[in-house]
Amino acid sequence: MSLLRLPLPRTTTEPATWSRLYGSSLALATVEAAQEHKEGPVVLVVDDLAHASQLHAEIAFYSSGRHEILNLPDWETLPYDVFSPHQDIISERLKTLHALPNIQPGNILILPVNALLQKLTPRDYIDRHVLMLQVGDKLDIDDFRRGLEASGYSNVSQVMEHGEFAVRGSIIDLYPAGSSLPYRIDLFDDEIETIRCFNPRTSARWRKPTASSCCPRASSRPTRTRSGDSANATGNTSPATRC
Repeated sequence: MSLLRLPLPRTTTEPATWSRLYGSSLALATVEAAQEHKEGPVVLVVDDLAHASQLHAEIAFYSSGRHEILNLPDWETLPYDVFSPHQDIISERLKTLHALPNIQPGNILILPVNALLQKLTPRDYIDRHVLMLQVGDKLDIDDFRRGLEASGYSNVSQVMEHGEFAVRGSIIDLYPAGSSLPYRIDLFDDEIETIRCFNPRTSARWRKPTASSCCPRASSRPTRTRSGDSANATGNTSPATRC
């Protein structure tokens, strides 16, 4: 049931104008548009990341899980900054870029206007750098560790943030980009026995993700060093199975 009943564009050359959308009414209008528009996703271009976060929360409330909401945040760094963007931003961008080729009608994409002005990681690069993990696969811990480190992961004693992993005997903890929780991979000899989500603060494990996991393995953003030479700020990678 539509409450606002706002008009949708009939063609790409005939825009429709919405006005006087106070409070969270824009989010409600977006959800109704996603329900009515059957030919593709709904894309929202907003002022900044704060507005994008607010709209995401409001749209999630009105959609009640009926629509997938994707965010493509801007880097929030300047071209000549000597530090990398925050790992959570890299994680969110990787998750969205990996999902974009399969975006469906009814999905909602939110992006700040600055994100439209920034170059993206090529699609074929993301497709080529995909890590597949599945229960029953053979896994060499040393090779896996070297691959993670080459992809920008940090080897730590306890996994707490995106882009970290820890190896303790036959157990591998991995906090991938695009995942709300880290994974615990249990090995039996050199074979993956289980893959589970876990709480990084309590180490409590619960339900298994789907049998197969896939993810972009790396993302890079050109930056500049103080001397002006180009450098790459490598991001994190991970299984994209959701918990």
